Amino acid sequence: MLPRFLTKNYPLDKHLFLIPRFALSLIGYYPESERTTKVQLWSFFNIVILGYGCYAEFYYGIHYLSIDIPSALDALCPVASSIMSFLKIFFIWWYREEYKFLIEKVRYLTAQQNSSGKVQMKKRYFTLATRLNALVLFFGFCTSTSYTLRPIVTNTFLYLKGQPIIYETPFKMMQAIQQDLQSILTDNGTKNNCRYDSEEKVCAALEDIIERHNEVAELTDKFSLIMVEITLCHFITSSIIIATSVVDLLLFSGYGIIVYVVYTCAVLTEIFLYCLGGNTVMDSSEDLATKAYSSEWYTHSVKIQKIVLLIMVRSQRAIIIKVPFFAPSLPALTAILRFTGSVIALAKSVI
Repeated sequence: MLPRFLTKNYPLDKHLFLIPRFALSLIGYYPESERTTKVQLWSFFNIVILGYGCYAEFYYGIHYLSIDIPSALDALCPVASSIMSFLKIFFIWWYREEYKFLIEKVRYLTAQQNSSGKVQMKKRYFTLATRLNALVLFFGFCTSTSYTLRPIVTNTFLYLKGQPIIYETPFKMMQAIQQDLQSILTDNGTKNNCRYDSEEKVCAALEDIIERHNEVAELTDKFSLIMVEITLCHFITSSIIIATSVVDLLLFSGYGIIVYVVYTCAVLTEIFLYCLGGNTVMDSSEDLATKAYSSEWYTHSVKIQKIVLLIMVRSQRAIIIKVPFFAPSLPALTAILRFTGSVIALAKSVI
């Protein structure tokens, strides 16, 4: 039995951006949230904690890389995602006014589609979007929970077996003192199928379609502009993140590998959602030309036929989410997975 917010019975006005609104509001970074002093302090606290966590994981991993490779990779495995999360939050804050405009524009455009057929279509796609976003949130939550519970479970088993408990965390409070002591002792100083009763009404309806098409193209361009840094960094680091997780799966054994299985699923689901979204935008744009050609355009006047022809020509230039060097799509996901396999093979040969 699915929760109500994952079903088509959930109110449409609440379905739109439901999961991003929940997640970003939770940490104080949703663009439409009121920026009170309390929210600003809470958002600053969260970004500082995340930033320090990135530093601690990265420093610990680099420090132990030459001492204990499994422990170093265990720390470096989540650090790329942590850094990506930090960058995402920063750019969401930096472009908060642009995001707010986009959210309001999308809400306005979708609210105009209020016919019974359009409402059913909105329910279907809004529910699908919410479920896909909820899947990413679910795997992310499971990953965080697994990383938190693993040392507790490990130490519980060690305690029950009468073995000494391992106190290994990224925040060793005595480490600075130990380094100082070592330094002192050694002394050494990373159209619809509706028939219109006049040509003017048909032209007006086609003009609305053209206007809507242009608005979608404009929104996509603005979205690409403010998301370019986040998307580019995410695609660059995703192969390394997945490869590191798989290598850790090969190095570790027992119930500890559950962490890496869940983590790999989280990253794969997230990057799949990026590529699926980009692929859907391109396919939907190109399908507009197919739908126009498949319609009964030949039964109308020459003027209307010319308008339809212009729509077809415009649709042949696909709307894409622009990212330097590539566009998010399912072929791009295939290329990322191929590169990940190469990284894993290289890491196995070295280790």
